[in-house]
Amino acid sequence: MDGSKIIILGAIALIVGILLPIMMHTIFFQGTRNIGNNIRTGIEVNVPKIEEMNSFSSYSELLNYLNKTSVSISSNPEIKGVSSIEKSIVFLTTYVSTGETLSYEAQPGTSGRYSSTNVQVMGIDEPDIVKTNGKIIAIARGNTVYIVDALRNIYAGKIVLNSTINSIYLSGNNLIVLTTMNREFNILKKIVSENTTFTITFQAPRWISEIYVFSISDPKQPVRQYNISITGTIVSSRLKDDILYIITQQPVYDRIITIPLIGEHLLPPEKIYLVDKQPIHYTNIVALNITSGKFSAYSFLTGSTSWVYMSHKHLVLASSNPYWLAYQEHALRIIAKYMPEEIKKQIEPLIESNNYYKALEIINDYLNKLDQENITKIVNNINAEFNTLNFTDYTKLYILDINRLSLKYMGEIEVPGTILDQFSIEEYKNNYLIVATTVRNYKLVARFHTITPASNNNFEITVTITDSSGTKKWSMFVNKSLVEHGWKGFFSVVPKQVLKYNELHIIGLSDLKIISKLSNLAVNEDIKASRLVGDLFILVTYRRVDPLFAINISDPRNPVVLGYLEIPGYNEYLHPISRNLILGIGVDNGKLMVSLYNINDPENILLVAKATLSPLLSPVLQDYHAFTIDPEKKLVFIPVATALFRLENVRAISGDAVAVIKYSNNSLVVLKIIDHPYIIRTLYIGDKLYTISPYMVRVFNEETLELIKTIWLG
Repeated sequence: MDGSKIIILGAIALIVGILLPIMMHTIFFQGTRNIGNNIRTGIEVNVPKIEEMNSFSSYSELLNYLNKTSVSISSNPEIKGVSSIEKSIVFLTTYVSTGETLSYEAQPGTSGRYSSTNVQVMGIDEPDIVKTNGKIIAIARGNTVYIVDALRNIYAGKIVLNSTINSIYLSGNNLIVLTTMNREFNILKKIVSENTTFTITFQAPRWISEIYVFSISDPKQPVRQYNISITGTIVSSRLKDDILYIITQQPVYDRIITIPLIGEHLLPPEKIYLVDKQPIHYTNIVALNITSGKFSAYSFLTGSTSWVYMSHKHLVLASSNPYWLAYQEHALRIIAKYMPEEIKKQIEPLIESNNYYKALEIINDYLNKLDQENITKIVNNINAEFNTLNFTDYTKLYILDINRLSLKYMGEIEVPGTILDQFSIEEYKNNYLIVATTVRNYKLVARFHTITPASNNNFEITVTITDSSGTKKWSMFVNKSLVEHGWKGFFSVVPKQVLKYNELHIIGLSDLKIISKLSNLAVNEDIKASRLVGDLFILVTYRRVDPLFAINISDPRNPVVLGYLEIPGYNEYLHPISRNLILGIGVDNGKLMVSLYNINDPENILLVAKATLSPLLSPVLQDYHAFTIDPEKKLVFIPVATALFRLENVRAISGDAVAVIKYSNNSLVVLKIIDHPYIIRTLYIGDKLYTISPYMVRVFNEETLELIKTIWLG
């Protein structure tokens, strides 16, 4: 049985209150799933509890905690009498084959040499929509994986699922497909007591993620090995050896309180760990052994996860928190000091319970009873104190030690500023974490805005609806205004950015302390790209020109900016070619720019070659997985386009062609622009080059760049 349900507990507190005198004997869940074909699910294994962390002893304890720390609780689910409402979820997996059975013996033209997905950390595979193992090419589009036999250069068939494919992996002869589906269904929860029986109908939250594993030893006859499901949407994933780590995120409140579900089962409360005191998400992590199907599952109550970085030893989840999360509570506490005692007593409990809007409403009610002179005096006093404070964005890093199916939570640390992407995080010599951030400082300004009463308090809203039947237009009148409150004005607090700069933080992984940092790098500029190359951390910022900084981190306690280079335009992606050469891909005055830098002498960085293509852009600017390099032949393949766009049901930005560029130690040569509509990826196998769109694959001789064959995807 395979399934995906979420048990939503928003009504439990109410039921417990009603049935408190009644002894509850049994709680059980009903629901059916039909996946057909007797496909097995993964095998969950018991892993030791993370002793250093607080988890929950029961679902009641979890529910009580979430109710107490909730910023806002949605309405309880409807409680009904005995109900038979229930929806079966049918999983449909269809394989369409071209009919021929293949055997795989050695074939000419494949030396065992083939490209892999462009990744940040060598040996850690990342999710993508196109993968190859040198024998086949798998291409994901919408709910379908198309398979090309790369040994014979023919279309082999397709696997059709009933959910949207997020990404795929190829590991040996295993094809791993990660999907996400919006599934609306009801769950019946029956509560049996000594005297009566209640059945409560819950509506489950929407997003379920599924991991399917297929054997593709014969790509004409793929065999579905097993699948597992977990609630939430996929944040990202990583594959190390035969262990796949999948990170999903689900809201703590999705109309009502939710609990993570693995397959048919609630995640046990002792596997739900408290990280943030006021969590807004469950961050769910599944560690899956691709070969055996064994897996472990964990959930952490956290903030939202923006980026994922994984080394060979650690998994880092980064959550960027905007400044207003920090300033709301602080600002209200300052404002409370200038309120009379009776108002202060009303708003302080609201601040404690995070009910900031209600607190601000009480402040507005009070100020509107004063004359303008006293209002101005209070606002000026508040601003005088505000002016002594700075607020900033910050990033929280959650750090876990990984050991195959076991995870150990090491802790979290906050750094000022926000990260650009996962390349802003790098691990150095297994002992240090390098984090580059852009820091924005804000001041708070209190204002009292005077309202000019309208002659007519009826506000007209014009509604226009256009559909297949035509256009309909009508007006609605709303008689609601601040004047109805009896207010002559309203009080607000607004932020004002006063400074922007960049920082480099070095964190010791042994104790999660910042051991050193560089500050005030490129004031009033933004980080555009970064990369760790040996002992150098390369950082690119941009406002008017593109400073490329070389920072020596060989002594982590004393990082030093050795030099920097300013050039027009900016780089969005940096790719190390060797310890001395870096390739940059960016934009210069609206043109695609490919730059080759020599960093052999970090104090004197050299731009040794530069190519611009106009009027072209590249999907690589937004997705580095679209970049392909053949280091043996010193070729790079960059999809290009006159305009970037995303096709329907394709999880990638498309281009019009691919630029083939030859590089050396001091030169760049554009060999050819190969036309291929809607191109998303390029790869090589043996001496053949494959350009790939969601609809067709073109095969070229990599030496001559002559077209060999076009393969249409069925």
